Amino acid sequence: MALEQLWSVEFISKMSSEGGGVVVLEAKKILGGDNNYFYVGSYDLKDNNFNATIDVKHYHGECNPIFGKLEEFILKLVGDYDEDEMLLTGNILEDPSRELHLRLKYHAEVFQKLST
Repeated sequence: MALEQLWSVEFISKMSSEGGGVVVLEAKKILGGDNNYFYVGSYDLKDNNFNATIDVKHYHGECNPIFGKLEEFILKLVGDYDEDEMLLTGNILEDPSRELHLRLKYHAEVFQKLST
């Protein structure tokens, strides 16, 4: 199943929110970013099981502590798909001990007509 949607992303550590950004899910591709990183990857959705592999690249400012000092890394994520909100868990491929949690919130269909 392919989605064509805009989502906000919140990165969560054990104690607090550690930043956020936006992603577009379109035709099994992921494109997004925030003020320090951009994200390019792919996802698969089968029976409400969401799996993603994302190449994350630092391009500006300080590195986010949740990612460590890596300038580029692969993020593997899994979770249950929900049409309003998804909670995903994953690891950085280059540092598997670093577990990440993400909260994605749905905002819009990519090709919906915007009201003026």
